[in-house]
Amino acid sequence: MTQQLATQPLTYTHNGVEITYDEVANLWRFTLRNRDRSTASLTDAKEAIDKRPPEKAKPFDKIEAWWVNYNNPPQRVQITGIAEGSYSRHKLWVWIKSNKGRSKEQVEGSIYQSDATNDAICEEIIEKEKEINSLRAKIQNLRSSLQPLKLEIPE
Repeated sequence: MTQQLATQPLTYTHNGVEITYDEVANLWRFTLRNRDRSTASLTDAKEAIDKRPPEKAKPFDKIEAWWVNYNNPPQRVQITGIAEGSYSRHKLWVWIKSNKGRSKEQVEGSIYQSDATNDAICEEIIEKEKEINSLRAKIQNLRSSLQPLKLEIPE
Protein backbone atom coordinates (compact mmCIF):
# COMPACT_ATOMS: atom_id res chain seq x y z
CA MET A 1 0.00 0.00 0.00
CA THR A 2 1.43 3.35 -1.10
CA GLN A 3 0.93 6.27 1.17
CA GLN A 4 0.81 9.81 -0.28
CA LEU A 5 2.08 12.64 1.81
CA ALA A 6 0.18 15.91 1.77
CA THR A 7 2.66 18.59 0.77
CA GLN A 8 2.37 22.24 1.51
CA PRO A 9 2.98 24.57 -1.44
CA LEU A 10 6.30 26.38 -1.42
CA THR A 11 5.69 29.95 -0.36
CA TYR A 12 8.13 32.83 -0.04
CA THR A 13 7.65 36.44 0.93
CA HIS A 14 9.70 39.08 -0.86
CA ASN A 15 9.29 42.78 -0.02
CA GLY A 16 5.91 42.03 1.51
CA VAL A 17 4.61 40.10 -1.51
CA GLU A 18 3.76 36.43 -1.08
CA ILE A 19 5.07 34.19 -3.89
CA THR A 20 3.70 30.64 -4.19
CA TYR A 21 5.02 27.84 -6.38
CA ASP A 22 2.34 26.16 -8.52
CA GLU A 23 3.73 22.66 -9.04
CA VAL A 24 1.12 21.63 -11.61
CA ALA A 25 1.79 24.61 -13.89
CA ASN A 26 5.48 24.86 -12.91
CA LEU A 27 5.06 28.61 -12.27
CA TRP A 28 5.65 31.04 -9.42
CA ARG A 29 2.44 33.00 -8.76
CA PHE A 30 1.99 36.27 -6.88
CA THR A 31 -0.20 39.36 -6.76
CA LEU A 32 1.52 42.66 -7.51
CA ARG A 33 -0.24 46.03 -7.68
CA ASN A 34 -3.64 44.31 -7.59
CA ARG A 35 -2.87 42.04 -10.56
CA ASP A 36 -2.25 38.31 -10.51
CA ARG A 37 1.07 37.47 -12.13
CA SER A 38 3.23 34.42 -12.77
CA THR A 39 6.84 33.80 -13.72
CA ALA A 40 8.95 30.79 -14.65
CA SER A 41 11.42 31.24 -11.79
CA LEU A 42 11.57 32.60 -8.27
CA THR A 43 14.34 34.96 -9.37
CA ASP A 44 12.07 36.40 -12.11
CA ALA A 45 9.29 36.88 -9.55
CA LYS A 46 11.63 38.76 -7.20
CA GLU A 47 12.89 40.94 -10.07
CA ALA A 48 9.32 41.80 -11.07
CA ILE A 49 8.51 42.78 -7.48
CA ASP A 50 11.67 44.91 -7.18
CA LYS A 51 11.14 46.62 -10.53
CA ARG A 52 9.66 50.10 -10.32
CA PRO A 53 6.19 50.43 -11.79
CA PRO A 54 6.17 52.02 -15.25
CA GLU A 55 5.34 55.68 -15.36
CA LYS A 56 1.90 56.39 -16.67
CA ALA A 57 1.79 58.16 -19.99
CA LYS A 58 0.62 61.73 -19.95
CA PRO A 59 -3.05 61.93 -20.88
CA PHE A 60 -3.63 62.96 -24.47
CA ASP A 61 -6.06 65.82 -24.96
CA LYS A 62 -8.48 64.71 -27.65
CA ILE A 63 -8.46 66.86 -30.77
CA GLU A 64 -11.45 67.44 -33.04
CA ALA A 65 -10.51 67.03 -36.70
CA TRP A 66 -11.77 66.10 -40.17
CA TRP A 67 -11.04 62.73 -41.75
CA VAL A 68 -11.13 62.86 -45.55
CA ASN A 69 -10.42 59.50 -47.16
CA TYR A 70 -10.79 58.05 -50.62
CA ASN A 71 -14.12 58.99 -52.18
CA ASN A 72 -16.06 59.16 -48.93
CA PRO A 73 -17.42 62.46 -47.70
CA PRO A 74 -15.42 64.12 -44.92
CA GLN A 75 -16.41 63.16 -41.40
CA ARG A 76 -15.73 64.66 -38.01
CA VAL A 77 -13.42 62.56 -35.84
CA GLN A 78 -11.54 62.78 -32.59
CA ILE A 79 -7.79 62.24 -32.53
CA THR A 80 -7.27 60.15 -29.41
CA GLY A 81 -3.51 59.58 -29.54
CA ILE A 82 -0.28 59.46 -31.51
CA ALA A 83 0.40 56.05 -33.11
CA GLU A 84 3.47 54.21 -34.29
CA GLY A 85 3.89 54.41 -38.07
CA SER A 86 2.95 51.34 -40.07
CA TYR A 87 4.61 51.82 -43.43
CA SER A 88 7.04 54.67 -43.03
CA ARG A 89 8.77 55.90 -39.91
CA HIS A 90 8.88 59.44 -41.24
CA LYS A 91 5.13 59.99 -41.43
CA LEU A 92 2.89 60.93 -38.54
CA TRP A 93 0.12 58.48 -37.63
CA VAL A 94 -2.69 59.03 -35.16
CA TRP A 95 -5.50 57.03 -33.57
CA ILE A 96 -8.91 58.40 -34.48
CA LYS A 97 -12.39 57.67 -33.27
CA SER A 98 -15.07 58.03 -35.94
CA ASN A 99 -18.62 56.81 -36.46
CA LYS A 100 -16.99 53.73 -38.06
CA GLY A 101 -15.03 52.94 -34.89
CA ARG A 102 -11.40 53.37 -33.92
CA SER A 103 -8.63 53.28 -36.51
CA LYS A 104 -5.04 54.25 -37.10
CA GLU A 105 -4.65 56.81 -39.87
CA GLN A 106 -1.82 58.69 -41.51
CA VAL A 107 -2.15 62.41 -40.92
CA GLU A 108 -0.68 63.54 -44.23
CA GLY A 109 -3.40 63.71 -46.86
CA SER A 110 -6.29 62.47 -44.74
CA ILE A 111 -6.57 64.30 -41.38
CA TYR A 112 -7.32 68.02 -41.33
CA GLN A 113 -7.76 70.45 -38.50
CA SER A 114 -11.21 71.55 -37.49
CA ASP A 115 -11.42 75.32 -37.82
CA ALA A 116 -13.83 77.80 -39.40
CA THR A 117 -12.28 77.55 -42.89
CA ASN A 118 -11.98 73.75 -43.01
CA ASP A 119 -15.40 73.29 -41.39
CA ALA A 120 -17.01 75.37 -44.15
CA ILE A 121 -15.10 73.54 -46.90
CA CYS A 122 -15.94 70.09 -45.50
CA GLU A 123 -19.62 70.99 -45.08
CA GLU A 124 -19.70 72.14 -48.71
CA ILE A 125 -18.03 68.89 -49.84
CA ILE A 126 -20.66 66.92 -47.88
CA GLU A 127 -23.46 68.88 -49.60
CA LYS A 128 -21.90 68.34 -53.05
CA GLU A 129 -21.58 64.60 -52.30
CA LYS A 130 -25.30 64.52 -51.50
CA GLU A 131 -26.04 66.28 -54.80
CA ILE A 132 -23.86 63.78 -56.68
CA ASN A 133 -25.61 60.83 -55.00
CA SER A 134 -29.00 62.35 -55.85
CA LEU A 135 -27.98 62.76 -59.50
CA ARG A 136 -26.66 59.17 -59.61
CA ALA A 137 -30.00 57.91 -58.27
CA LYS A 138 -31.88 59.95 -60.91
CA ILE A 139 -29.61 58.61 -63.66
CA GLN A 140 -30.20 55.05 -62.46
CA ASN A 141 -33.96 55.62 -62.48
CA LEU A 142 -33.75 56.99 -66.02
CA ARG A 143 -31.70 54.01 -67.16
CA SER A 144 -34.14 51.55 -65.64
CA SER A 145 -37.03 53.24 -67.49
CA LEU A 146 -35.37 52.83 -70.91
CA GLN A 147 -37.41 50.64 -73.25
CA PRO A 148 -35.55 47.60 -74.54
CA LEU A 149 -34.95 47.14 -78.23
CA LYS A 150 -37.76 45.22 -79.91
CA LEU A 151 -36.33 43.44 -82.82
CA GLU A 152 -38.05 40.84 -84.90
CA ILE A 153 -35.76 38.39 -86.56
CA PRO A 154 -37.13 37.00 -89.81
CA GLU A 155 -37.19 33.23 -90.02
